[in-house]
Amino acid sequence: MLIEAEDSGTTPRKSNKTITITVLDVNDHNPQIVSPQPNQVFEIYENVDAGTQVVGVTASDDDEGVNALLSYSIVVAGSDPEVEDKFLMSENRILVKGELDRESKQKYTVLVRVSDGGSPSLVSEVTIVISILDMADSLPYFEQEQVTLSVREDAALGTIVGRLRALDRDVNDTTPVFFSIIGGDPSLHFRMASADVEVNKRLDREQIAQYILTVQVYQIIEGLENPEYDTQTVVINIDDVNDNSPVFDKPLYITGLAVDERSSSPVVQVSASDADSPDVLTYWIVTTSLRATTPLLTVSGSPFKIVSETGMIERKIEFPRTVSGNIDMRVAVNDSADHVAYTNVTVYLLVESQRLVVTIDRPIDEVLEMVDQPSNLLSETLSNLTGSRVQIDDVAIHVTADGSLDESKTDVYIHAVDANNRVMEVTDIISLMDNNQEGVNQLWTQLHVVRVEAASYTEQDDDGVSWTVIVVSSVIAVAVLVLLVLAILSLFVYRYRKKLQRSKVLEEERFRSSDPVENAMRNAQFHSPLPGTLAYDSFHAQHLSDLDDDDDDDVFWNSAANLGRFLGANMDGAVRATEWQEIQLEFTPEEMDKPKMPEPEASYIVP
Repeated sequence: MLIEAEDSGTTPRKSNKTITITVLDVNDHNPQIVSPQPNQVFEIYENVDAGTQVVGVTASDDDEGVNALLSYSIVVAGSDPEVEDKFLMSENRILVKGELDRESKQKYTVLVRVSDGGSPSLVSEVTIVISILDMADSLPYFEQEQVTLSVREDAALGTIVGRLRALDRDVNDTTPVFFSIIGGDPSLHFRMASADVEVNKRLDREQIAQYILTVQVYQIIEGLENPEYDTQTVVINIDDVNDNSPVFDKPLYITGLAVDERSSSPVVQVSASDADSPDVLTYWIVTTSLRATTPLLTVSGSPFKIVSETGMIERKIEFPRTVSGNIDMRVAVNDSADHVAYTNVTVYLLVESQRLVVTIDRPIDEVLEMVDQPSNLLSETLSNLTGSRVQIDDVAIHVTADGSLDESKTDVYIHAVDANNRVMEVTDIISLMDNNQEGVNQLWTQLHVVRVEAASYTEQDDDGVSWTVIVVSSVIAVAVLVLLVLAILSLFVYRYRKKLQRSKVLEEERFRSSDPVENAMRNAQFHSPLPGTLAYDSFHAQHLSDLDDDDDDDVFWNSAANLGRFLGANMDGAVRATEWQEIQLEFTPEEMDKPKMPEPEASYIVP
């Protein structure tokens, strides 16, 4: 700038000078951000290394000097919280600072600030979005730790049991996903077809009712070291199909029945099981064969009935006290699908001379535990020692001589059957035991046996009164009644005789003759026993007074052998010589209450 100065004289004098005026800058302009544009989105792959540039920021400032010096920064307060850990500013560039994971966070909002060097400094800000691009670096995983499936045991091969669901955090990942069973199925009953669980082999619920599989899901990713594949527990329940028949516990049930036990009492329990899941079993008697010494004229159908729900066989009739023999039954059971199984039941009818009672010095619980074993020591050892088939009929609390119960002891009732399937007499059993005394004594010691004797039935009724007491009381009552009847009859006879004597005296007086011979003949006629009187019966029945005074009956039963010989001598004619007859009764489930039977006269031949 030229500045001229002039004075006011007549001859003005002037002078000029060139001066330079420098205008000092005042920081009055904010930085101008040229790029990026507000909310502009920048993309970067999640697997990039630290230090990788995301974007460069371009800005200008109209001020000069210090006021035009610009600096760049990320405003944490205005950005996503994780930005400080993931990104940084280097001069005007935004760089990757930490590891990026799109599966954790897909984008970040970043506030960038540009400041000048003025005082006070002026700033400008711009917000940008950094989007994380996906890479196939994430393994698939199961959403649930365990799933439960089910399939019928008759499912065909290839049947889909269920489909498993695995997730992948990667977006638009086309890398194949694989499933494999890595545990819980060593026999390979199942297989994986992609995500589907399929039946690979025939299933059988009765063998394996449930499978617990371990299934693994994975991808093959290049460069991925030591991958940890996810697993899932797959529980497969096998649904039951009624494809099994019931099975009886035994092919043959053998028991003995005392003929004078009360009717409707349990005889034997047959039991069957079904491998299928809980099923309703129904029992019935198919056929019945009777083999006895005395005709059972009171039988209408089978003498036994069976509880269809439980398999308990009970008697329906009272057997004659003298009958012996055996009854064979064919018993069936069916399930809800009409699968049928059969078993045989043999019931030996036992009289007093065919049962032994073995008293054991142990409580009944211990004895029951012993005899309930499939092979119990008592029956097996006695069978081996005697060469017969010894069966246990009943186990009860010991009954003392006065009819009371002794719970510290147990009575075991047994019988024996010979090779001809005939029930043996007590005498024969005891004789065989006497022939093997050493073995029998060892068995008695081992079992704590305190007494062995022929069984006498003293069954307890519901009130605890023994049948022995009832029988004795009945005998006494009958005896008193008989004595009373005899007394009345004697009184009538006495009066009758008095009248008869008076009548005879009158007749004698009336017809008395002077001839002695004629009077003697009349006396003989009047003094002969009259028919219908006691004197007449005694006169014409003298053979009834021929009594057998055999002294052989006076024996002392001081040993089992003596007892056997005595009973055997008296029972041979009564039982052993009796012929056996058979009858076959057949029933169907629909005709159980009305079985088909032959006519009674064709059933037996009375000995």
